[in-house]
Amino acid sequence: MNKPEILYRGVKITYDMLKNFKFYDTNLYPPNPYQIDENGRKVVADGNEYGLYMTTNKNMALGAYAKVSPFDGTIIDKDITIGINPKEDIRIPAVGIVYSINTKNIDIRKPFIKPSLQGHYNNGFEGEEWITDKINKDDYQVIDIKIGKDILHDSLTIDTLDIVKAEQKVKEEMEKRKQHLLHLVSYLKKFESNKRYLFKQDDIEVFKQLFGNNGSLYIDVSKLKLSSASSWIKYLFNIYFNKNATDLKTLKYIETLNKRIKNYDTVTDVIKFLKEDIVTNEQKKQKFLIKNNQASTLNFDNKNMMYQNILNTILTKLKEEKNKNIQIVEQLFNIKIELEGKEKEQLFQEKEFILNRIDNGFLEGLIDSKTARELKSTISQVYNEKINNLKENIETDNYNVNRGVK
Repeated sequence: MNKPEILYRGVKITYDMLKNFKFYDTNLYPPNPYQIDENGRKVVADGNEYGLYMTTNKNMALGAYAKVSPFDGTIIDKDITIGINPKEDIRIPAVGIVYSINTKNIDIRKPFIKPSLQGHYNNGFEGEEWITDKINKDDYQVIDIKIGKDILHDSLTIDTLDIVKAEQKVKEEMEKRKQHLLHLVSYLKKFESNKRYLFKQDDIEVFKQLFGNNGSLYIDVSKLKLSSASSWIKYLFNIYFNKNATDLKTLKYIETLNKRIKNYDTVTDVIKFLKEDIVTNEQKKQKFLIKNNQASTLNFDNKNMMYQNILNTILTKLKEEKNKNIQIVEQLFNIKIELEGKEKEQLFQEKEFILNRIDNGFLEGLIDSKTARELKSTISQVYNEKINNLKENIETDNYNVNRGVK
């Protein structure tokens, strides 16, 4: 039988194993102690021959040996689970690693397989299995690394081009995930077990927004640039979690807003959705009252209170941001912005002057492009609002004059 030149091996590494695990510059040996079968042979736990198992089929190494599932992960706290059918533990994911092995300097052999397991040879994949007792550090390379998914994070493939950096990346990512998952477990302890049993996918989506990658709780709200719809969603998650961490109704509603703004880019869109929901909820309430004249409308009233509260939070923050940007413009360019008592044409001219001054400030290196855009947006908004108000007043005055109203 011809000896294959290249073989593949896949392994799964748990978080606890990772601390002392080397991705390179170390010889490979069978990971577990051997057992002796009734014939005096060294075997693994299932009765097949003891050794380092390899395959001629790369897909088998990727799709079976190194394929990690959530159940391969390490449970953080056995007393904290969510859902009931099925029940889900909070686990730190495992890592799947695939090696390419040059067999030139390695003694390899076909393993003996326990008769009852011969139908599962090579895990049902095409190709052949081979084993050896040792793989020298110069005879293999890592060709694939994948961190498994967990309740907060998707699976992640790590670039193996620089194996030193890859090892560092894996260990850093796993530590980060562990901390996120520990924060989640601490949060879940705020709820009684009978409440945790009721958690479903929409609750998990909120947990991801709070504790997952780029989670809303890991940002400094005071430094958050509210320049997009998604940044406002992060702001809302942070604010309302800190107001009442266990108010999942409000947090889940914010997540529905998050899904709805995927194809939108500004806070105006978030406000539009909130106003639409207030109107829709009021319409439903009125229809409900027609059918149920004396029934309680508490559910509708609570929803509208929640919508209005979130809307007011946004509007208050917008006013703060607007005032802050105006102060920056005034201090940076020695300009006093005063909108009252001026004609429309004068306001147009002032607006254009300030916008040009901001552009020059960017060219002079006083501000970066993002800040320039934000300041110009604020200036355009405040001046346009005043100009539009003047137009409305003029139209109203003309209407009243025509009707003979004094």
